[in-house]
Amino acid sequence: MIKEKTKILFMDDESMIRDLARDYFHSEGYEIEVVKNGMEAVAMHRKSMAGEKPFQVAVLDIMIPGGMGGMETIQNLREIDPSLKGIAISAYADSASVKIYESSFEKFIAKPFTMQQLNMAIGTLIPTESRSHQ
Repeated sequence: MIKEKTKILFMDDESMIRDLARDYFHSEGYEIEVVKNGMEAVAMHRKSMAGEKPFQVAVLDIMIPGGMGGMETIQNLREIDPSLKGIAISAYADSASVKIYESSFEKFIAKPFTMQQLNMAIGTLIPTESRSHQ
């Protein structure tokens, strides 16, 4: 039986970060879709739920200028799929903020971070049998 790849939804308002994430996670064998705001994330997740393979992990930037940020987005995504795992990413990482983020997400990663750090965090959320890095 062929192991299915982990499918990631990645949201960040900066195109350079989206491009870096897409390229890195594709090279690591993941399926990844990148979006720039919460409205796009919700639409993409609805589409994935209607298909054969929904997202397993959503990596969401907390602050999206002029758009729906990570906190509101994860709530909307979990209304569609309560089992979706969430990782918050943010440059705003004071201790009070981190506690708030951790109440809604499984993981929090402060910016700046490396894609390898993010990959490790995703790995802790997905059972080994679901991952395929060929």
